[in-house]
Amino acid sequence: MSAAPDGGAGLPDRDAAVDVVVFRVAGHLFGIEAEQVRGSRPAAGDAAQTIEALLGFPAAPVGAALQLLTIKGGDGDWELGVAPPLELRRLPAAAIHPVPDLVAARTGLPGLRALALGADGLMVLVNAGDRAPR
Repeated sequence: MSAAPDGGAGLPDRDAAVDVVVFRVAGHLFGIEAEQVRGSRPAAGDAAQTIEALLGFPAAPVGAALQLLTIKGGDGDWELGVAPPLELRRLPAAAIHPVPDLVAARTGLPGLRALALGADGLMVLVNAGDRAPR
């Protein structure tokens, strides 16, 4: 997650926020920081990489509609198939709770960065930028 502006005394600014692209995978709410996403478009066919495969979930039903997110990666842009609906949300920095590196390393969820609490429950924030298919 991007650093929040400093509100003085090393505390995050109360009004700081992070824009996140939000979607559901297997009934769970997930988000990718919007600055990792260059754009999106409807998928014309099968996606080379789906969010389910990236996160280790069972594949979405065959023929399910997909939106392709263009993800900014260190080795160049790549596309990620995500089932609609997608939503752009602004999350208050105070609602985002980074996951300690040790916990993130021990979990089976690749790219886990943080958890966010909101009106519709718990959201898992993941880093897609360094998860490009090999």
